[in-house]
Amino acid sequence: MKTGVVRGLIASVITACLLCLSAHADSEKPTLPEQFDKILRFPGDYRQNCNFATSSYPAPLPAFRSIMQSDAGISEANIKFLRENRAGVIPILTKKLETADLLRKPVPQPRDPSGKQDPEGPDPIGVDPDSFNTHLLTIIEELDAVEVIPQLLAIEEKYVPMLHAFEKDPAAPVPQVDGADRAKVVAENLSVYDKETESLRKEPEAELERKRAIFRAQAVQRDLLATCVLLMRNAGYAPLRSSRLEKLYGEILQTHFGKDKTLSKYKSPDDIPDYSRSYIKFDPVHKLAWRENIDLGIPYTPELRKEIIDLTKSFVASRNAAKTKEQ
Repeated sequence: MKTGVVRGLIASVITACLLCLSAHADSEKPTLPEQFDKILRFPGDYRQNCNFATSSYPAPLPAFRSIMQSDAGISEANIKFLRENRAGVIPILTKKLETADLLRKPVPQPRDPSGKQDPEGPDPIGVDPDSFNTHLLTIIEELDAVEVIPQLLAIEEKYVPMLHAFEKDPAAPVPQVDGADRAKVVAENLSVYDKETESLRKEPEAELERKRAIFRAQAVQRDLLATCVLLMRNAGYAPLRSSRLEKLYGEILQTHFGKDKTLSKYKSPDDIPDYSRSYIKFDPVHKLAWRENIDLGIPYTPELRKEIIDLTKSFVASRNAAKTKEQ
């Protein structure tokens, strides 16, 4: 056999082997949904966080962000990956929300096999990707995922009757939300103040634990609403900017931070020192810096919920109308 022919055969064999190896490597590469689930299971940020958020009972509406995140947070690297793959992540998020079963009890997850852990930090354990969980709200906020607002509304509408039943009846099933039980949020007024003794009334631990469970369930429902408001604010939705809710929020900001000598120096987000940006934020609407670890709860009422739901539905309708006009 001629040398040129032999060389050609060898080259063909090598090429075929390389193609087989490449195909095998591609089959081994995890899909985006698999990578998404892995981030939920092993979120990656296990640093110690001593900042507990304070709240009150019944749970108010947090202004305007979700606060019931698990103590094991999503790392900056994972957030960066999700942002870079946003186009593919949005459909995954949408499906997770559409198929969420609020009665499904989360399955305990294994420890992160990477070995990353702060000795003083939380357990390196995430959430069950097959259950509704608090990390989904974190991802929605980080990606500014305005596309999933209809799914958020649908979950909230399913959640509310379950919440009302649980508030009235201890035997009623509590809505299942993985990660909420690990949120670093404390309701400071669970015990009743006794005017006669001028101290907190001692209550049975079982009674306090029930209040804690109700508070967690309430706080997640408020987070769903707050996330919708945050997305509308980020989009600059004019009816929200001129709403009673926005005016009330501005008054709360002024009450808490308007006379703060340090915060008043910051006239834009760029003025905030790098070392303070983890807990000092700047509100773009009211042009005021505020501290994230301070309770900015707006007292929750059925009327407040209706206002937010109506605004959100109008916002979704306006987006749909704009899409139709573009077609």
